[in-house]
Amino acid sequence: GQGGAGGGCTPDCSQSECGPDGCGGTCNPGCSDGQLCSGGRCQAGDCGQDTFECGGECVDLVEDLRHCGSCGASCTDEWPAALEQAGISERASGMTPVCEQAECQFDCPGAPGLNPAALLDSLAHCGGCNQRCNQDLIGGSASVCIAGECGCTINDRNGPTIGAVCGDRCTYAGTNCNGGCCPQLNASQDGEIAADEFHAYLLTVDALSRMTLTVQSANCDDAELTVLEYGPDGPIIVDRRGGNCVYGFFASPGTQYSVLLRARAALEYTLQRVQTVDPVFVVPGETRVLAADNEITMFLDVQRDGPFDFFISGGERCEGNLVFNVGGREYRNPVCLPLMTGRSVQIELNEGLHMLRVSADVLQGEYTFRAE
Repeated sequence: GQGGAGGGCTPDCSQSECGPDGCGGTCNPGCSDGQLCSGGRCQAGDCGQDTFECGGECVDLVEDLRHCGSCGASCTDEWPAALEQAGISERASGMTPVCEQAECQFDCPGAPGLNPAALLDSLAHCGGCNQRCNQDLIGGSASVCIAGECGCTINDRNGPTIGAVCGDRCTYAGTNCNGGCCPQLNASQDGEIAADEFHAYLLTVDALSRMTLTVQSANCDDAELTVLEYGPDGPIIVDRRGGNCVYGFFASPGTQYSVLLRARAALEYTLQRVQTVDPVFVVPGETRVLAADNEITMFLDVQRDGPFDFFISGGERCEGNLVFNVGGREYRNPVCLPLMTGRSVQIELNEGLHMLRVSADVLQGEYTFRAE
């Protein structure tokens, strides 16, 4: 309602309901401070002990949300600007405004006295009340809260690096990622990177594979590609190359890889993934493999260190030199026939995975390999 000292009180209910006295304490602008609306008139107030007249009503300035400490000091207007700038609104924060001892505060259930500013860097309240950062992460450790978002520390070869959290993993997050969650690299991805920035992709396989990554760009020499394998203790660099448009590595099922494409200069690119699944030969042991294009390619899953004698038999046709290639080392046999009649090739191998290629001028049919 509207009115002045000793004057009539005219209700104005366009925005709210009037009270029973006709002035309505909730009708704006109401009576002046120090007045009460009584009998339809704004009159000098006479509030009881510990209350004061504000807008025609008696309020407790010690705990009233709309008049906290003084008339018109509303706690709903006190949300810190720094939190708004970080994208944390009062509604999303889970905190409730309260007036305690004539001061505006914000209450977080289970955390009395929590300062709203803690939402910017508290592990237990990162970005919101009781929003706890996961500290048990794969690929990183020691979670951190930065500007209301959970982060983590990646222990790479250059020392601790701040990463980003996606689910239960600590990852390198490129400018193409949503927080720490980066897109999956499937057949191919197109993108544009500014100078000195990087894009990140996740890569997984369902079988032991040879993986080939190709950067197609007018200036792919300005690209640096890093492939990381994530383990429980952090990422391991599988391959890092710059100024080379084709990259190859072995990928294992159940392992998450991160592909980082960094640009020395602004770069438009297409990143292609080609996956080749080859048979796995457990050494020592025996297996049968079919030749294709005059060559046989397979993984060697070596169970122990030591030299091994490789025997090969069967097949339909073998002509020329038979060449065993393991990790870039070549073992040549002069012709196919002696090997097929009981001779062996001795190869020194360490425990772990290796790639074996066997080739000849002509190599056709299915062959039996034995390693002992």
